[in-house]
Amino acid sequence: MRRIFIGAAMCALTPGLTYGYCSSPSDSISFPSAPGSYDRPSMPFCLRGFKFSHTHTCSEWEISRYQNDVEEYLDKLRQFANDAVDAANEAISFAEEAKSYAKCESDDVLDEIQ
Repeated sequence: MRRIFIGAAMCALTPGLTYGYCSSPSDSISFPSAPGSYDRPSMPFCLRGFKFSHTHTCSEWEISRYQNDVEEYLDKLRQFANDAVDAANEAISFAEEAKSYAKCESDDVLDEIQ
């Protein structure tokens, strides 16, 4: 942001001599990859009828393992969501920098013809 301010200040203070002081926006936005369906844990067979009968034949170990797998998957989804928000914020910053760059360049061109 400071770079944009300095560039804009130079554009405003030195009309006609600003060519080259407009810095183009950085384009290093990294978009996250969503966890694939292959990451989603499979419900153990012993729990398949639980939704209807409210009974199961699972051992404590099987239930615990499944709960841990679900929690790990949810963590991956949360991380994906957080990374997506970060990427969106970077995209907003890029758009703001692009707007400032376009204004700087257009002001420079207009100063040259006046």
